Amino acid sequence: MRTERREAGGRRRGFPAALVTAALAASALGVSQSARPVRLAAQSEAAPRPVPAAPIRVTGDTEVGSIRFTFLDRRTFSASRLEARLALHAPGTFEFLPFHSSGPFPFTPLELQRDVARLRLFYRRAGFSEAEIAYAVRHDVRDNEVHVEFRIREGEPLLRGSLEVVDDSGADPETWLPDEMRSDWRALLSSVEPREGERIGESERTGLEERISGWLQNRGYPFARAAAHVQPPSDGVARADVAVEVTTGTRARVGEVVVSGTRELEEDVITRELPYGVGDWYSAERLAEGERELFGLDLVRVALSDPARLPAADSLVGVRVRVEENLPHVISGQLGYATESGISAQTDWAHRNFMGGARTFSASLQARTGLLAIGSTVQRLYAASTSLKQPYFFGRRRSLVLTPHVEYRDDFRDRSIQFGGEAIVLHQWGTLRTVSVHLTATRRHIFDFRVTGNEGVDFRDVLAVLDTLDHDVRTGTIGLSLNWGRVDDPVAPRTGYLLRGGGEVTGPRWTSSAQFARLEASVAGFVPFSERTGLVLRLAGGRLIPFGASIPATENDKTVALLRLRDVLFTAGGRYDVRGWGEQQLGPKFPDVRLASTDPDTVLVAESYVPLGGLARAIGSTELRLPLPGASPQHSTHVFVDAGRVWTPDDRFDVSGIPESELRFGIGTGVELGTPVGLFRVSVGYKLNPSPFDVRDPEAVFAALSAGGSVFDVPTKRLRRWHLHVAIGQVY
Repeated sequence: MRTERREAGGRRRGFPAALVTAALAASALGVSQSARPVRLAAQSEAAPRPVPAAPIRVTGDTEVGSIRFTFLDRRTFSASRLEARLALHAPGTFEFLPFHSSGPFPFTPLELQRDVARLRLFYRRAGFSEAEIAYAVRHDVRDNEVHVEFRIREGEPLLRGSLEVVDDSGADPETWLPDEMRSDWRALLSSVEPREGERIGESERTGLEERISGWLQNRGYPFARAAAHVQPPSDGVARADVAVEVTTGTRARVGEVVVSGTRELEEDVITRELPYGVGDWYSAERLAEGERELFGLDLVRVALSDPARLPAADSLVGVRVRVEENLPHVISGQLGYATESGISAQTDWAHRNFMGGARTFSASLQARTGLLAIGSTVQRLYAASTSLKQPYFFGRRRSLVLTPHVEYRDDFRDRSIQFGGEAIVLHQWGTLRTVSVHLTATRRHIFDFRVTGNEGVDFRDVLAVLDTLDHDVRTGTIGLSLNWGRVDDPVAPRTGYLLRGGGEVTGPRWTSSAQFARLEASVAGFVPFSERTGLVLRLAGGRLIPFGASIPATENDKTVALLRLRDVLFTAGGRYDVRGWGEQQLGPKFPDVRLASTDPDTVLVAESYVPLGGLARAIGSTELRLPLPGASPQHSTHVFVDAGRVWTPDDRFDVSGIPESELRFGIGTGVELGTPVGLFRVSVGYKLNPSPFDVRDPEAVFAALSAGGSVFDVPTKRLRRWHLHVAIGQVY
């Protein structure tokens, strides 16, 4: 048991664990009682000489204050990648945050020696056989902290030379491979030929083995193995030739499939999800695909597949499928925060094997309360829904999802309640590669419309028009959606791309109060520069095409026509869109006019803007992601340039006399901090070319327009060019 107490400054002190004098000398550790650097004994000629120092006391509370790397000739690996190899670790910049500290950070001389060995081994495996690792230590007596510096001289790497692949008898595999496989074999060898300046280390050697053995295992050789041997280079030669020896065995087909580990699921539910069966050529790739298919079932927690030899014949192989199931019933909850919607929460209940067959029945409650929201445009939403998911809907790649729901909302569009449902048929090729067809039918009852108009409007006349609108809005659509992408991490991608697109069209007039076709597409690209830096590029666009009953009959019907299309009009702005503008506040907008009761009269007020939306949208974003100095990889920072435009190319729907539909630009910076409750995101955006409404108070604009004046008569406010975006955890 260790006794400890607190001293001034909040540092922990304890009784000395040892008096290290001879021990320090034995471990080649010299530490000064002053703040000057104290050198550790050299591991190579590049290491600094140790500085004589008086012996000091290192206690059990001595901690690592910092770790840094100095590169003496070149730098191949980032500091974060090297830190991942160390047992010693130092506090980051944000250790002071609640629930975040990853301490304590104990220091021991023995662990430091082991870290040096780990770094040396890492470099040698990476092809730097001559790498030299030295270190220096500075001890801060006042805080009882040790500051460690690793000094690295990488030396010349060992480059890869020629490649030769033979079987265990020394023959070229192409001489005995089936005819239909030979062209693919030559393509494989071409793809693994050495590139200019390619190192040959442990990871490169094992990579060759995996590529070649994996190719054979995917073409009927379940027990194929490849062993790569690096030939020592001769004197004065910086390249090493590589010889790969393959062992294949007999080509085999699947002879049987055995399933184990199931409790709730039936065996035929498991086998129907597998992309192979008895009689097919063995393929490790198909086994992995089957594992992904099984993992897509909500009830399956783990799915593993392995080949097994069958005693009956060498040309047959068995497949053992082992499954571990999740709990059949689960309740979960999530909490979050966003600038415009305030505190948000969601709770879900799911039955993962509803009536058998791996069907999932779930119920969900969601709330965006508006509590602690920042700004005047507050969005509130309360929703409840149920969902029934049927996997294997006429095929293992297709599923059917039925989702009835009800929601109450109070936002910039209206205060209303909606009932409806959606049916989705989803076809999936793999992670992030799906196409779906959806059919929706909803009915919304509107209690209060948000007033919109154009310059010089008589707002009381608009209120009178709203009283004549149908407060029950029907919508029925059929649509198609496509997702296609390849990224390294679906949750936090660093490299790859994502494509999304889709469209929907309403049915006959009796199914929808408004008639339209809507198209939308987006693309995102992720380009890494290093392990913690990279570029994110986004482009998106959309077009709404009204027809039939949605076309305004006269000039005076424009506002009413737009109100009927309010739910499908395009908007822009917000923390995941064009930053610098509030949620959906970029583009055509107007003072949000509402009735306010005062004694003794009722008056009109406008405390915020309500977006009008548009029939077309184009947005783009360039974001440079950077590490947060002194912080761990789970924290990052970014700078961005965003642009967006929302406009109405059809003059029959243009109701704004203000130049609100130009291309707008915003710049800014932000930070993301990893916490136990999810990411904490803060961004600050600045409008480079705001619109006339963006920089003017809505109450003053409303007063000027009501008096027959112009928006340009209202003074601007520079502070309105800035916008703060905050989000914590998952926001719905």
